[in-house]
Amino acid sequence: MTYTVLLVCAGNVGRSPLAEVMARRFLAEGMGVDDGELEANGIRVLSAGTLAPPGVQASARAATVAEEIGITMGVHPSQRIDQQMAGEADVIFCMDGTVLDQLVRMGLGAKSELLDPSGNPIPDPRGKDLDFYRTVRDTIAVALTQRVPEILADAGKV
Repeated sequence: MTYTVLLVCAGNVGRSPLAEVMARRFLAEGMGVDDGELEANGIRVLSAGTLAPPGVQASARAATVAEEIGITMGVHPSQRIDQQMAGEADVIFCMDGTVLDQLVRMGLGAKSELLDPSGNPIPDPRGKDLDFYRTVRDTIAVALTQRVPEILADAGKV
């Protein structure tokens, strides 16, 4: 059985793809496996957007700040969250309250909560400079550090 984590922002080109690759790394480290072995070990991590046009590549700035911490973004075509994707997810982490509200209005809010367990938003870096993207990356890292033990426990991996 695979436990699926879905990370959602608005456009699926900045925050959520960055959170996706970081979550894979953090979860793999927590399980003592390589990033590429995560799904074979029962955890799948995906990302989507509430307003995402399909097939847009992740922001170059998101890829840059991921590479700065040793994570390769790779090819990332954006995708819009839909009923099937939400239904397959065990948990949906939203980047901010606006995204969470959109999911609730779409009828997809049942498994949704903010990524930051303290309830703080992950700021939208769209149109911002590299330093702002670094702040977003570091904010995501703090939230994931708190979420990883919970995810691993829920997935039965501890």
